[in-house]
Amino acid sequence: MKSIKLLGTALILSLSVLFSSCSSDDNNSGASNLDTYISASVAGQNFRTYSLAGESTGIATRFGGEINISATSVEGTTFQNANTIVINLSGITATGTYQLNSTSDSYLAYVDGASQKIFSTDDCEGSTGTITVTLLNDQKIEGTFTFTGKESFECSEQKVVTSGMFKGTF
Repeated sequence: MKSIKLLGTALILSLSVLFSSCSSDDNNSGASNLDTYISASVAGQNFRTYSLAGESTGIATRFGGEINISATSVEGTTFQNANTIVINLSGITATGTYQLNSTSDSYLAYVDGASQKIFSTDDCEGSTGTITVTLLNDQKIEGTFTFTGKESFECSEQKVVTSGMFKGTF
């Protein structure tokens, strides 16, 4: 069920980017001036939230005890190279460091646009992640993360995501 929600979130975000013009946020520090963003290193490659005219295509929502932040990074000129990171936090209501794995209610995921594979912490044994929430209030959430996500359907491949930073404005 988590994979279906994740795939739906990734699809909506990818479609919103698809109907936008090309631009990118080239802030190399990892941090961003965007209201909602995710940055990380995925298997050694930079992931930066795609923006259009300085506006983030990242999305942050909060509904009850569920927080979802997702962002797409577009490399090059084709959307075939659009990759997405999803942060889904369930029941996390305070700052702190949280360990995630296949039995957690919360998860971290990376969607590879070229292969259409999902690498997450929620479906396969041996997938792990750490998320540190440094700010959480009614308006926004900020923090850092790292995870090793396993391919959600066969659990045979993995992606390592490091140096993750995020900010979500609700």
